[in-house]
Formats: sequence, C-alpha cells, structure tokens
Amino acid sequence: LVYALARQTRWALDGIDGFVLTSVGGLVVLFVLPPAMAATGGWAVIAMLAGMTLPIVMERMMGIASRTAHSIVLVSALIGLVLHTMLDGAALFEGGRSAESTALAIAVILHQIPVSIAIWNIVRPRYGRRGAAFVLFLVALGTLAGAALGHELHDFGTGASFQLFQALVA
Repeated sequence: LVYALARQTRWALDGIDGFVLTSVGGLVVLFVLPPAMAATGGWAVIAMLAGMTLPIVMERMMGIASRTAHSIVLVSALIGLVLHTMLDGAALFEGGRSAESTALAIAVILHQIPVSIAIWNIVRPRYGRRGAAFVLFLVALGTLAGAALGHELHDFGTGASFQLFQALVA
C-alpha cells in the first residue's frame, strides 16, 4: 500500500527511504553495534562491512552469472532472508524488555518497509505478482515463527557469534 501510494510521486518514495535509512542506521549505530563490539571487538565492524558489501558483490556477479548460478544464489538468498526474518521476529518478541530491545524492535519494523519494497521490485518483474506475494508471505511467516520461538532464539542469541550475526545483517 505504501509503495503504491509512494510510487505516484518520487519525492514521497525518496522521503520514506531517507526516513527509514536514517532511523535504522541510527538504531544500528546506537544499539546493535556497541554490544556487538563489546562482545567481539573489531570483528563486529568487519562483519557489518561484509554485510553491507556482500549483497552488492553478489548482485554484480548475478549480472554475469549463468542461469544455474543465479538460481543457486536466489535460493540461498531466500533461505537467508527467512532465517533473517526469524531473528527479526525474535527481536519483536523481546521488544519492550529493555531500551535496547525496544530500539531493535522499532528498527525491525522500520526496515520491513524498504525490504518489502525491494523484494516486490526484484521478484515481481521476473516471477510476477504471485511470486512476489509468495516471497512476502515467506517473510511474514518467518517473522511469526521467530516471534513464536522468541525465547529459544533469544537463548541462542546471547553469545558472541550472535552478536557477529547481528552486525552482519544490520
């Protein structure tokens, strides 16, 4: 709905993008990166930089890759996306228990707007509306599963490896 309204005027889409990127960036810098750095040191910064550059490198590689390689990357990305949304759901489960978890829950909600728009723009041209709707359904399902498994995922996510993962996907 937001995309349909915003695509009518480019400035609206730019405004939403700017708001979400600024909000999520601020929340990551203030609430995700400091605990990750405290737990892992400089590895958190390396993981964050890898998380920012790997999608760009993969996208450029897909432009020259064969159809088979493209399919492998697509399936891998879909699996990673669902796992990521499960952790998003766990963050929503934890929301409100502390200032950090509330900030993380807000970041999760805010970043779903550009993620959903990006998924729609990437998947719909190649796989149609049903394909895009299916991927968005998987995102929603992963988020709900993560919220349902929130306690178990939280227990898993208290170590340094989880902090590195958060830095990577942030």
